[in-house]
Amino acid sequence: MNRLKTFGKYILMLVGFYIFSTILSIGFIATTYNEMNANIYPDSNIAVKIDEAKSTFVNGHIKGSITNTTETDIQSRYVKFELLSKKENEILTKYIEVDKLEAGETKNFTINFEAENIKSFNVKITDDYVSEESKVHLINLKDAENEEIKNISIFLATIILLKYVIL
Repeated sequence: MNRLKTFGKYILMLVGFYIFSTILSIGFIATTYNEMNANIYPDSNIAVKIDEAKSTFVNGHIKGSITNTTETDIQSRYVKFELLSKKENEILTKYIEVDKLEAGETKNFTINFEAENIKSFNVKITDDYVSEESKVHLINLKDAENEEIKNISIFLATIILLKYVIL
């Protein structure tokens, strides 16, 4: 009976340590994200609103919405995101393709990026997509809305895999 109680105590301590380390890890990851400065260049047809823009030393994300402010549908425009370092050097460029945006319609987007030391970004509306180098990425607006769901799925799959590996 004593062995069973000792075994139970070890199991309880292991579960307690697992919960404690998980909470600490989540807290640590949340504190590593810093706010980014946004420079949004106005456009007469499309309004861009940034809800959240955070980055760490190696990655980050930008969440926001795009609104058609005209009375006509918008076809084939691009929203250009120039991701900048602390010294305002352009590190990475991402484009969101606005293939169809009806009059007054608003669509949400999420852009995830992997680049070091991003501190600010510029947002411009352009008619052209310029594929300069490997630092340019084109994202379709339909995909930009669902990008967060893909990351959540990967995160949950990793947690489930770790649960079965550890336990």
